[in-house]
Amino acid sequence: MVSRGFIYELMKMPEERVAQIVRGIRFGMNLENLRCIYCGSLNVVKFGHKTNRSGIRRYMCTECGKVFNDLTGTPMNGSKLSLREWIVIAYLYLVRDEPIFSIAKIIGRPYPTVWNAVSKLKKMNGFVPHLASVLALLDFEKEAGRA
Repeated sequence: MVSRGFIYELMKMPEERVAQIVRGIRFGMNLENLRCIYCGSLNVVKFGHKTNRSGIRRYMCTECGKVFNDLTGTPMNGSKLSLREWIVIAYLYLVRDEPIFSIAKIIGRPYPTVWNAVSKLKKMNGFVPHLASVLALLDFEKEAGRA
């Protein structure tokens, strides 16, 4: 059964907070796992923020000179879906095992859009298990807080 209250909380969560969650999953909460996604170097510096996505940091590798951000290499990169919608889709599909048509109805997006998002999530082997475990933990903490 879908926890409507938790879904509502995810949907009203500020984009900056969602960006923090994604950043924490990828690079650690204190950026302890931050490496260049192109060459693997540890010599990476913060390089501002993306102007079109709230809360998304940019980084520059001082070894290879390439610039990347919190979303580069994830299914969310370049997507028109908000980060909140991605998190809700991931939560409903990965943690609650909801069918795609139900997810589309819950978030108010067309079925093909949600199907494409789920297909991209399935292809991200390294990122998705961490995302699912963090979302399950958030849900558990929410449920424990009610009891």
